[in-house]
Amino acid sequence: MDKVYLTDRKQSVRIGQYSSPVVPCSVGVHQGSVLGPLLFAINTSSIAAFAQLHGMMQQQQYADDSQLYIVLTPLDPSSELAAVKSCLASLQLWFYTRAQSFSGLHSIDVAGSATPLNSHIKLL
Repeated sequence: MDKVYLTDRKQSVRIGQYSSPVVPCSVGVHQGSVLGPLLFAINTSSIAAFAQLHGMMQQQQYADDSQLYIVLTPLDPSSELAAVKSCLASLQLWFYTRAQSFSGLHSIDVAGSATPLNSHIKLL
């Protein structure tokens, strides 16, 4: 593979008629690249491995979304819930370790506006 394909790249964000400044892009691959799906699968396969390690065999991964499923035993769901807590704790440590490589990154520029990065999200 040609080294130029993954290095010395730049990007900007465009929303309507507004564009952000062009900035260096040090991570990721070109949108629509043939390598994109393969590299995504390599990057997210650890999530599936953690789930299986903790006995959570039902999972779904699509695009940038990962879901883990469990079946709770009505009489005593404690073992299943303990497995979920253990799996999530392992994933949290894994994500935290990976995020340390981006520790100097506090915001990104989107269409000329600094957008702060957040370490927590909430999906409802």
